Amino acid sequence: MIILADSAKVGRECTYLTRSMRMVKLDIKNGKEYTLITDADPAATDEQRKNLKRLEETGLNIFTV
Repeated sequence: MIILADSAKVGRECTYLTRSMRMVKLDIKNGKEYTLITDADPAATDEQRKNLKRLEETGLNIFTV
């Protein structure tokens, strides 16, 4: 699964949910790969950096461009 998202959107609530983090964690545990491609925001807040770090610790591959 490849996810393309603006860095300002990472960690924000949305009006719809396509896949819960619980299910993503189960998928990763069962061998599925998830990749997040996002921009490298030089003005990112500490909270945004923490959110990316948590996603990475969950097992997502994160690429910033």
